Amino acid sequence: ILSRFDSDGSSSTPLEMIRFAEDVGMIEEFDIALCEKAVDYVRKMRRLGDPVRLAVNVSGKTINSDPHLARLGAVMEQAKDISHSLLIELTETSEVTKMEQAEAFFNDLKSKGFKICLDDFGSGAAGYQYLRAFSVDYVKIDGAYVRSMAEPNYKPTFLLSMVRLCHDLGVKTIGEHVETKFQADFLKSLGVDFAQGFHYGRPDYTPRIDP
Repeated sequence: ILSRFDSDGSSSTPLEMIRFAEDVGMIEEFDIALCEKAVDYVRKMRRLGDPVRLAVNVSGKTINSDPHLARLGAVMEQAKDISHSLLIELTETSEVTKMEQAEAFFNDLKSKGFKICLDDFGSGAAGYQYLRAFSVDYVKIDGAYVRSMAEPNYKPTFLLSMVRLCHDLGVKTIGEHVETKFQADFLKSLGVDFAQGFHYGRPDYTPRIDP
């Protein structure tokens, strides 16, 4: 789910949205509201006979906040019947400081059938700490590693090491910002499991959930 304040996505990127919401102190409420909307939408589409699967970002600030994490947990508890349709992605824009609390929360989600993903893996040092501490199902490799493939004398050393580490841990990998067939083929040759980006399709800004 890509969230912006405008209707056509022209003024901001998802990353800018997340950082802005964190900076002004609204990300916790935003995360909860978005999860509630996602749950409602999955159920709506199921009733219409058109089931969907959604991925929803959750900020480290929400994980660190006791009252907001409790509210988020309640939303997920009520959504466990559709857990196979929701992927929860932990962003790396704000560091998780309450590691034991986060581990317990993610373990509880996994016990309900939800899948857990680390977003923008490799963009900061915290990603490796999260990978070690949390039992995740997927990691999304930061798009910077994909974009740099076009640079002269490119060497995939760091990218390959991340892929091998994840595979050794039984974690699936997803390449972000894949815009060309060359990038897609290169990632596949390195053993990356999945990919996303403009090469496969662009975001659809058509409103699908009523305000």
